[in-house]
This record gives sequence, structure tokens and C-alpha cells, in this order.
Amino acid sequence: MRVSRALEVFELSGRPLSTFQAEHGFRSRRYAAQLVGVRWPAEELNRRIAARTRQLLAAGFIDEVIRLVALGYREARAMSSVGYRQVLQHVEGRLAQEELAPAIDRATKVFARRQRTWLRDENVLWFDSV
Repeated sequence: MRVSRALEVFELSGRPLSTFQAEHGFRSRRYAAQLVGVRWPAEELNRRIAARTRQLLAAGFIDEVIRLVALGYREARAMSSVGYRQVLQHVEGRLAQEELAPAIDRATKVFARRQRTWLRDENVLWFDSV
């Protein structure tokens, strides 16, 4: 993904992505901000992920993806994000209905684990869930 994004930036601007990054100055913080996070027990986090997945599916997630594909967004980068990727696989017949929710749950858990890994090196004020 990073390579395709860098190529896209170069194609649109004629400049390497690194020049934009150097100009922007992400190396120093502009504002003093405090990251705050909620630490959930694994079982509760998994329960919440599963509940959210079922809520999204009940609210028409599959129909939303079908509409987006019909509007020509099949190749949009967002369609490869967590949840959308799995629903798209289902819509295209590559993932059975009964496998859909568990697949979204797994992808969400992997994403949450990556977030925790990234936040490990950040100054986060953690609160335990109630």
C-alpha cells in the first residue's frame, strides 16, 4: 500500500512523497496533546467486536457495499479496509454468509492488536474499563 500511495502522489504531483513529508514536519508535535485509551479485558473486547460486527450487518452493511460497487467504487482503497474487504468477498461469492461475521471479527481483532502495538511506544494515559 505504501508503494502504491507513493507512486500515486508522484503521478499526481510530479514530486516524491518524501518531499511532502519533509516539508510538513511530522517530526515535531505542533500541539501538546495527551493520548487517552481504554484498556479492555480480552474477553470483553472480543464480545464488543462481535456485537459491533453483528450490529453493522443488521444495519445494512452488505447493501452498502453492493451500492458502492454499483457506483463504481470497487477499486477504491477504502474497499480494502477492515469489514469492507470481507463484505466485498461475500458479495463476490468468495466468502459464505456463515463465514462473514467471523471473518470480520478476526480482521478487527488483528487491527486492534496492531493498534495496541503502535500505541505501546506512545505516551498514552490508559484507563481500565468499568
